[in-house]
Amino acid sequence: MNPDEDVSRILDALPCSVELPAGTGKTELIARLVASVSHKGQRSLILTHTHAGIDVLRRRFKRFGIPQNSYSIRTIDSWSFDLISKMPELSGIVVGDEPDWKLARDYHAAAQSAVQSTAITRMLEVSYDLMFVDEYQDCQLWQHELIASISNVVPTAVLGDRMQGLFFFNNAQPVDWEMDVIPAFPSIEVSIHPWRWQGQNPDLGDWLLEARTSLLSGDGIDLDGAPITLAAPSDGLATYHAAPRHPETTVAIAKWPSDAALLARKLGGAYTMIEEIEGKHLRAFATIIDANDAGEIAAGTVQFAIDCAFGLTDSFPMRQRNRLRGGDLLNGAPTSSEMDEAVCSVNALFDDASASRVRTALLALSQMPSFRLYRREAWFGVLDALRLCEATEDLPVLDAVVSIRTRVSRAGRRPESRIVGRPLLIKGLEFDHAVVADIYGYNAHELYVVLSRASTSLTVITNETWFAPPRPRRA
Repeated sequence: MNPDEDVSRILDALPCSVELPAGTGKTELIARLVASVSHKGQRSLILTHTHAGIDVLRRRFKRFGIPQNSYSIRTIDSWSFDLISKMPELSGIVVGDEPDWKLARDYHAAAQSAVQSTAITRMLEVSYDLMFVDEYQDCQLWQHELIASISNVVPTAVLGDRMQGLFFFNNAQPVDWEMDVIPAFPSIEVSIHPWRWQGQNPDLGDWLLEARTSLLSGDGIDLDGAPITLAAPSDGLATYHAAPRHPETTVAIAKWPSDAALLARKLGGAYTMIEEIEGKHLRAFATIIDANDAGEIAAGTVQFAIDCAFGLTDSFPMRQRNRLRGGDLLNGAPTSSEMDEAVCSVNALFDDASASRVRTALLALSQMPSFRLYRREAWFGVLDALRLCEATEDLPVLDAVVSIRTRVSRAGRRPESRIVGRPLLIKGLEFDHAVVADIYGYNAHELYVVLSRASTSLTVITNETWFAPPRPRRA
């Protein structure tokens, strides 16, 4: 089956669902679908979950030469919020100018109510001819209910991969592909080819398709004989340091935030750690600054630098940070002019703990000879937020951090050659090389995601070769 046949089959079968494994051309297929609709003089609505996903799709649409006026592409969240903010009577909810995403479920339910009204039904009919929803495995049940309501008006295809669904924590209610998706959007089979690995490591691509089938059925996988590199845990950090550098990209994968931070720290700045979009680490420091306690700000500034960089702990041991919290200045003979400048800048926060002075102190700390940055995204995010506060009178640092992180979610992260990431943060991303350890701690979906990120080489640090992890289930 060729790509044009895939497109025709999908468009003839709406409403429908299409499931494609990682790296097998889902983005390309969506672009072909939107292009086909555009060539007929029709308009598409494309919904997905993240601004990064929007950026990937937009770039592919541009490559296809699809006119921008022939489609609208939004996140499900932003589309829902815009609708209910403009139609409070129809949605049954009144919202402020800025969304509070802790209320996301309420927003989606209100949007579904509005969609079922005659006025919004008519608006959808005249605005869109077809709808395509990407990364459908990441939909929560209430998002699925909203999409199903829209599909009653606009012919719809949903695309995703159940084996890349990771949102099973806390009270999450992700869709079940068999129970929820296929009954609403009957499955359509399309051609599957491991495009990501073509010309790089086709054997790895073929093996991953087989591994996915085994993980999906619960049969487990055997790494012995797979087209990957097996490294011994006894090799320590050498495996990570041996991975390629710029211009190639390498991801080192750890499951938990604390594990990722520890690994990045141990690697001494050779890799940088990516942060979750919410920026919890940045927000915590911003909250300390906004509380306006000079001692806490001084101690928090040093602690933030220690949390982001290797090589400062010996210069600023815990007892000194505790003295700062108690209101005492740093003392002791400086070991260098850079150390002297850093100490003076931190002590100066007791006289002026403004955003500008905190930024000065952080920059002074970064000039110390031992400073090796490994949380670049957090570090530069805070510096950018503090600069924004300098330029905007009375702007809380927390609000500035939220603004900076929102910008990152829309524009994407700074490119890095070597990163430390977690499954949830690297899902949907592609790298040349991947190094993963402790895979016995992953569930089947997480394991598939981490194994399928690299197009050229995959290195697994393990003494075991047989893994049969369970698939996650929603509560």
